[in-house]
Amino acid sequence: MVLFDKTKSGPQWVWILPIAMAGVIVMNFLGVVPKQPTSELLGWSLLGAVGVGFGEELITRGSLIVGLRSRVSEGKVWLISSLLFSALHLPNVLFGFPLWAMPVQVLLTFIMGSGFYAIRRMSGTLILSMILHGLWDSALFLNVAVGGAPSSIQYSVYPIAIICVIAVLCWGRNAQAQQG
Repeated sequence: MVLFDKTKSGPQWVWILPIAMAGVIVMNFLGVVPKQPTSELLGWSLLGAVGVGFGEELITRGSLIVGLRSRVSEGKVWLISSLLFSALHLPNVLFGFPLWAMPVQVLLTFIMGSGFYAIRRMSGTLILSMILHGLWDSALFLNVAVGGAPSSIQYSVYPIAIICVIAVLCWGRNAQAQQG
């Protein structure tokens, strides 16, 4: 139950979110190619991607969602899981992330967490969110590590994520209203 939902929920057009994310991931990885990262850096980046994608998703959109669903409405499940995901990034200031930039990171991770929540709901599995999360982080950080800058097109994903999570939550509410 942590990795799979019994049902999928959301309009089919919400698939635009993982497709857009995959496009940004590819663009960011292509931006790394001319800079020739070492195989060691590439290996650590991919290992980190697997670990972060698996770990953060399993905690916030895996175990937490399953536990919350027995106690609160799905809207609160989304809100609490996305807030916790965002809060997990606060300690980054202890590892050199600028304090002045933290509010922006907290906001962007809340939006991305909402997007990963929408992906889980519409796909019926946490696995897709795990993969996209890991590759998203790896593509962004690897690009910066080799002296590049992530593609500015990545910012187009944030409004798409907001629209998709709203659609998924409304879809679920409408389905419940039709049943009840």
